[in-house]
Amino acid sequence: MSRQTRPMASSASGSGSRIEGEPINERTTSTRVARRPLRVPREIAANIAMYTAADDLQYLCDLTGALTIDQATYHRYDPRPYLRNLVQDPNALLFIMRKWNVILSGSRASAFFYPSASTNSSDWDFYCTGGTAPAAMFSMALQEMGAEWEYTHVDPDIEEHYAGCFLILRGTLRGHSVQLMWYSRHQIGAFKTIVEFHSSIVQCFISGYCAVSMYHKTSSRNEMMAWELSEHSNPRKRAKAPGCVAKYVARGFEKIEYSNATGAEKGLNLPWNPRRISDEGCLFIDFKEHLNYPDQYSKALHDAAVEIIKNMGWIELPSGELQASNGVQSPPSSLYRCLLMSDPASRATLVISSEEEDGVSEDTVSITVMRDEVRGGETYHMPWMSAGLSSKTYFIPRYSPI
Repeated sequence: MSRQTRPMASSASGSGSRIEGEPINERTTSTRVARRPLRVPREIAANIAMYTAADDLQYLCDLTGALTIDQATYHRYDPRPYLRNLVQDPNALLFIMRKWNVILSGSRASAFFYPSASTNSSDWDFYCTGGTAPAAMFSMALQEMGAEWEYTHVDPDIEEHYAGCFLILRGTLRGHSVQLMWYSRHQIGAFKTIVEFHSSIVQCFISGYCAVSMYHKTSSRNEMMAWELSEHSNPRKRAKAPGCVAKYVARGFEKIEYSNATGAEKGLNLPWNPRRISDEGCLFIDFKEHLNYPDQYSKALHDAAVEIIKNMGWIELPSGELQASNGVQSPPSSLYRCLLMSDPASRATLVISSEEEDGVSEDTVSITVMRDEVRGGETYHMPWMSAGLSSKTYFIPRYSPI
């Protein structure tokens, strides 16, 4: 069979000319084009980097010649442009998340790493560690950013097992649905909730210090593992799990079987697979270079918080069930706890009162932040903090950062 040729108009003679009908040297042509970067302004390349998969960042750098790989990575994982979809001031949001031990998790956190994980109608799910007091203070801070809250209520899916201690506050912010969730019992934290999610694709979180994808190796391939949820501990979560998993299959994530080759301990024939946020199965993004800390104390607190988060762990059982292996208390010997306790503001006491007026308690709920007995405190009116509250005093203890 004769080689097909593409006709070409004759050109002026010279070394670059080609005779009409001469076959094109595809290899030479493609090589010549590949060696010449596209002329893309750095600002545009930076915007493209924000929506580029991590594995393709180097290709973007080579193609445009406008960014180094470090610069591209900086723009890809800068949390502020992403959080600006929810709030006008993402720096302020990250600040109150750090202050009140709050993280963003679920599909919106997953979409920071894998954009197709969420849709425009997806909720922004915040989880608080430390009980009702920090959750109340975070809700007030988010209200100052424009959130409009409904009244708190106990989640019926979790009330049965946890004796009604899991609370949800729902609201809206700039047209988005937001939820704030927490355990009224201090010893149960947000990380335990993430470990109990239905599948690996949603096991991501954004804190005020960092962002983590706990199963990046599988998620980056648009794959996910559906976990075996305990029928005894989470009967209703277990019943709902297939529908939740199907939702992410519809968004383009393939369900695969569990393999314990996702962690660091391989080939040891262990009865379970121990995992850590810092192991090779995770993707950990430190936000320090994106945050403008005003002093050395804030920088030291950031580093200490990151150290604790990296050491948080869980285990994968052969059955495909996960269990959190860390408590929510930060070790007394940790620098993080020491730094927090050196700040007088961190030792505040919150007095929550909900006296009834004409049989309606929602209208009179208030929280008083007591610095000490001499200076007294400031009182905040929070009618939305209505469920599960009584006239009690809550201390803000020193828990882990998430």
